[in-house]
Amino acid sequence: MKAFVFHDPGDIRVEDLPAPSLTDPFDVLLRPLCVGICFTDKHAYDGWLHPAFRRGAVFGHEGSATVIETGEGVTGLSPGDRVAILPTVGCGECLVCRAGLGNRCSSGTRWMPTMETEQFIAPERACFRIPDAVSDIAGACIESLTCGLRAVRGSGIALADNVVVLGGDDYAHAVVQAARLAGAAQVVFADPLRVRRDVATRLGAIVLDPTDPDFVAHVRQLMPWGADHVFLSQENYMPAAVHYFRQACEVLRLQGTVNILRAHSEDGLGRYPAFLPWSKEITVRHYGVFFGEEPARGGRPRGDFQVTIDAVARGDLDGEAHVTHVAEFADISEKKDLDAIYELLPEFEAKVMFRVSR
Repeated sequence: MKAFVFHDPGDIRVEDLPAPSLTDPFDVLLRPLCVGICFTDKHAYDGWLHPAFRRGAVFGHEGSATVIETGEGVTGLSPGDRVAILPTVGCGECLVCRAGLGNRCSSGTRWMPTMETEQFIAPERACFRIPDAVSDIAGACIESLTCGLRAVRGSGIALADNVVVLGGDDYAHAVVQAARLAGAAQVVFADPLRVRRDVATRLGAIVLDPTDPDFVAHVRQLMPWGADHVFLSQENYMPAAVHYFRQACEVLRLQGTVNILRAHSEDGLGRYPAFLPWSKEITVRHYGVFFGEEPARGGRPRGDFQVTIDAVARGDLDGEAHVTHVAEFADISEKKDLDAIYELLPEFEAKVMFRVSR
């Protein structure tokens, strides 16, 4: 079967692999529908390999899929069901997993999907059924939407708060929607790239360019007392990102909060201004678990992922808003085809999706 296999930075190849078959009674055989290119994939393509990734692996951990076959121990899914895939699953038994934070499983166990192919296997507990109101593309965006929604839910945003979103990846676009849904008075979205700002404009944000020398002054005109919350995505392939944390501290009010959505790379948070966050008593919150299954939060089973699916199904969140390019899996036959797609990110497209099947 056809698959996209990562070998080295800048080297993702189209290869023929054996089709998988079920061996575990609690697993599910799936056919991918749509699969998104995560910006962590982009990091790896550009040369910074996330510890969870490995050479020789099939990429693709954001996706929707159709159930082909279920193991004999599977009770909640049937062939033909459409599902969104929880990208990381831990052992399920340690205290961290039982708390719903399997992405940081204390046993070191971590399953990740391999969805840029024609078939793959996942444990049943990684599969979340999606209703008819959630499209295949939106189902593949549940992962990125959940990252933004979870950060907003955990941030403590109150009605009429002022919000700045600094660094405009897919998580950031999700924050724009979730912050407005939570009742934010103003949402300012700042990114150097026009394609990302255009998406944020459609989502109702005020857009600015953080490389503008007057960026902080512009925010202060909109929010004279400063922002209550800044949501920050640190992306190592964006040169401007080295300044984001300082800018966040500059635009925040006294005792405001920086919410870190993404901090991949060896540079961490870039140039950390030691005096400013201390003198303004700024709180820094991190969302490196990205998504959890904390069932007690809101009294809902299956946590953040299910909350996000429900919000998209109701129409509270636009599940497709940040997807600007869909590439047909069938049209990609050579490495150069994948190179051309990866080179679209981030300058020319806000989010790229592969349509594997229908």
